[in-house]
Amino acid sequence: MLNKFTLKNYKNFKDEIVIDFEEIAGYQFSTDCIIDGTISKIL
Repeated sequence: MLNKFTLKNYKNFKDEIVIDFEEIAGYQFSTDCIIDGTISKIL
């Protein structure tokens, strides 16, 4: 499971962006996004 996402120096993202999914309480992942074992929809 993805716990943290960090992005820096990619295309227009010069500054570092960190999304920490561990700090989000009570989130339930939608299994409707999984097709043949692959996540098909991210955002």
